[in-house]
Amino acid sequence: MDDIAKGMSISKRTLYLIFPTKESLLTSCINESREKQRAEMAKIDKEANGDAIKIIVGLLHLQMEKFSKLNPVLYEDIQKYPAILKKIESEDKEQEKRILAFFKRGVAQGVFRKNLNYKIVVEHLRMQSRGIMDYKMYMRYEMVDIIRSMSMVALRGLLTNKGLEIYKANS
Repeated sequence: MDDIAKGMSISKRTLYLIFPTKESLLTSCINESREKQRAEMAKIDKEANGDAIKIIVGLLHLQMEKFSKLNPVLYEDIQKYPAILKKIESEDKEQEKRILAFFKRGVAQGVFRKNLNYKIVVEHLRMQSRGIMDYKMYMRYEMVDIIRSMSMVALRGLLTNKGLEIYKANS
């Protein structure tokens, strides 16, 4: 809290008037970040006009930008607050429905493979994201490089030949 107050050029007392606990501050930051991300994702979807490849390219750029600015200490701090973790898990389950609908759209467009169980794919991607933080890969590599490398491995397995060609042309 000292560093945050100093960074905002306010007293720690003023900060505690706004956020009585570190948990309330974290909750507010997460809520704001997730709301901003939802708005950015909606914008990407609208601009892509439903094109699954354009959406995936936009989302990858969004993720790389987000993770390049993310301080890994935030992830470590969040682990200390079960209520925050429960809220994130609940929101992740809601987001899973949107992701599955996205994959279904990509299959219909012929750019994602139709012979995959996308519930397993989504769960794998979630585990992969947690693994980045749990194994502290961010201590050894730049987050942008981690996201780019892991995304490319995942995409190569998900895309059809048609999807891969369109992806190459759009990225």
